[in-house]
Amino acid sequence: MTPMRRFIVMMTACLASLLVVTAGAHADESNGSPDADFFGFWRVIEAETAPWVPARPLRAGEAPLIGWTIEFADDALRGPAPLGCAPARYRGGQTALSEVFDRHLDRDNYIGQGSQLGFMGGAETERVACGPTQIDYYLTHGGDLLIAVGDVIYRLRKPKGDPRDFKAGDTAPGFDCVTAGNAARKIICLDLKLSALDRKMMERYRRLEAGETRASFATVRAAQDSWFSSIVQRCNAGGDLPAHADDVAQIRDCLADLYPEHADLIDDATVARAGSLVLEPRMRFVLRAKPLFTNVDCYPWMVGGAAADAFNAAVGATLAADAQRIDERGLFVPANFPVNLALSARRTYAVVRFDTRVVSLQVRTEDYTGGSHEQVNEFSINWDVVKRKPIGFADLFALDKDGLQFATNAAMKDLTRQFGSEAPPRQDDVAQVVSDPRDWLFSEDAAIVHFPVYSIANYSQGAFDVAIPLAALKQYLMPNAAVLARQ
Repeated sequence: MTPMRRFIVMMTACLASLLVVTAGAHADESNGSPDADFFGFWRVIEAETAPWVPARPLRAGEAPLIGWTIEFADDALRGPAPLGCAPARYRGGQTALSEVFDRHLDRDNYIGQGSQLGFMGGAETERVACGPTQIDYYLTHGGDLLIAVGDVIYRLRKPKGDPRDFKAGDTAPGFDCVTAGNAARKIICLDLKLSALDRKMMERYRRLEAGETRASFATVRAAQDSWFSSIVQRCNAGGDLPAHADDVAQIRDCLADLYPEHADLIDDATVARAGSLVLEPRMRFVLRAKPLFTNVDCYPWMVGGAAADAFNAAVGATLAADAQRIDERGLFVPANFPVNLALSARRTYAVVRFDTRVVSLQVRTEDYTGGSHEQVNEFSINWDVVKRKPIGFADLFALDKDGLQFATNAAMKDLTRQFGSEAPPRQDDVAQVVSDPRDWLFSEDAAIVHFPVYSIANYSQGAFDVAIPLAALKQYLMPNAAVLARQ
């Protein structure tokens, strides 16, 4: 929670502590168990100005409880201040419509105002008391709960799904739902799973903002904005929240399909540091309408002087990071291609090693141009920071010893173990991968030979990795090989 949001919640709690509401006649005595209609989890989904103050749109920060989940439980109402209460005393009953919200409705128009809020006649009420403070929860005709906190009316609704997955606390997305200006954002605010995905993504996004240079984070921000604009367009979610539940569900399902992949992209993006050097992710996101095509690129950028500049120039030339990787104009769009599915080109990278001597990265591309699955390609970038040049076999292996043969034999032994009861890969296929420096990666302790999809097995079996300890490989390496340097 941001300091500002924590301050707002504290101020809201102070206001609520002054709000002691008086309901109508209650048949039940106060006790430690809520009525059955109220028991369990409820989520705050909306807020509006109360009818007793001039109507206006709420501003950011004015409804900090939106997205929070509470739980009516025995002896406690679990949730944020000012709603959380332990030990809690419950008292259920009926409240006359003229008396809801401590008789704050217009005495001459309480029926009309109550109808607009969802009441028909009186309201079933659950009063929750902690010492002298008490708040009344009113059940509307449609099954929602309403509460007043100061001059804000909050609407709560039972979340859908398995109650074992629910929890009391902050279940809001990463943005203020008061500012949700289109159907996409409003549906994210309403849906627990989408809210969780968005919150996780935005937490990582903010960590990147704190850890990256302004120039690098500017590329992340631009990519993030472009991505969200693209899903609004692809899910037809730029307007108001649809009135029909089926239309809402269609947008929700579309968002649920598109959110995870980008959330994973942000989650996997990391800032690494080695001495005065910083390795940080930069991003691009491009959407083209005809054919529907997305180009996603996450590429490494080093900060820290001349050594960093040399790395960026070499990697930039290798990846052509400033250019679109696939020309979508030549792509063939299959017949009956789903509306919400896009052809795509996606490139990411993973840091295997980064220190003041060696950078070892694995670059992965996933391209979907029709068919049953994406086309996957992987290759490595190994860089000598001190010598400011790529690391190749000539920089590693002594000429008088056959290090590649040793690596092939080691790989065959380990792959035979990994294949288990299945027939092991062909020796020639293994040797071909081992002899390609783009399939080698280096950690601090091992050389990792990566066997991409299709190189030694079919697509369903995936890729394989063989780690050869540097201690075992050392006899075949040159004494001054950069990968042997210890930090």
